[in-house]
Amino acid sequence: MSRVTVVVALGVLLAGGFGQRWVERLLIAADETPVALKRPLSEFPMQIGPWQGSDVPMDKRVLEVAGNDAQVYRRYVNTETRDVVDFYLAFAVRPAKMLGHRPQVCYPAHGWVPAETRKERLPLPDGRELECLLHRFTRKGGGSGGVGLSDPNGEAMVVLNYYIVAGRYTTEWTDFWGPKWRLPNLARDPSIYVAQVQVSAALVDVKGAGAAEDLIKRFAAGVGPMIEGILPLATNTTLEVGG
Repeated sequence: MSRVTVVVALGVLLAGGFGQRWVERLLIAADETPVALKRPLSEFPMQIGPWQGSDVPMDKRVLEVAGNDAQVYRRYVNTETRDVVDFYLAFAVRPAKMLGHRPQVCYPAHGWVPAETRKERLPLPDGRELECLLHRFTRKGGGSGGVGLSDPNGEAMVVLNYYIVAGRYTTEWTDFWGPKWRLPNLARDPSIYVAQVQVSAALVDVKGAGAAEDLIKRFAAGVGPMIEGILPLATNTTLEVGG
């Protein structure tokens, strides 16, 4: 083998090693400095009109599996009516991380049996309507379910959820399952993220599902603008309502 050939081969190997290290540094930097929320989710209002919130601790193992960049899980009690809802908001800059974390997966994993899932229109205060999913789960004996309300005596749970991805409301997890949503956001594009919203309420009597659904829809509609205000979009950007 000639000296020239050896030099060229070494150059290729060195260049390849440098290129690999450079790419690795880029990927690490992208993970360490992701697109940031306008404000930490911990600053989401604890008091919303008559609703008084309190943080609900989440199991460390659940947090590790979820892999979200930020989340808030609260129980809100209406001080006037004594109604109770659970509110969960999760944010991930690699949207594919959230693919397996949705009510249709998480609740059955905690012993709840799916009874119904259907699409509904949720009116926002500014006149827009977004599409959401309403789920009903049943279980004998109660207990805690997913990120839902602890219900030791109840028989059913109603859950509302939707996603906000790339500046658009959606109910379809398949909207962020492809390769684009799995890679680090090297360009720091502020629209590359996914947020998931869940509002849930427990039932003691399954016949009260209609009232509970109205309750979580009203709460979700009320907090919708607050959620938009904390996401990493330009101030003058209005989220697109799809569907």
